[in-house]
Amino acid sequence: MKVLITLGPTQEPVDSVRYITNASSGKMGSALAKEAILRGYETTIVSGPVDLRLPDRAKILPVRTAKEMIETSMDELRDNYDIFISTAAIADYSPEAHPGKIK
Repeated sequence: MKVLITLGPTQEPVDSVRYITNASSGKMGSALAKEAILRGYETTIVSGPVDLRLPDRAKILPVRTAKEMIETSMDELRDNYDIFISTAAIADYSPEAHPGKIK
């Protein structure tokens, strides 16, 4: 069985130093990935920025923005996964990023 799991938050840039995010820890997705690995499933994780040690035996695909999360997940899903679990807290809103720092 092949499993794809998304986890963590996304970060949407406001300018070169600020971003909008949420408090998602990624813990639920990480726990599900660990269980999938224990069951012998080939596990891939698409992860937003988290402060977690993710399972060593999983393929980890790090992303930052909602667009990256969606594109990476869709690209991976073309690879015939049996199970897809989306626990990531993907941003609903992406502002137009200002070049440089807003003063």
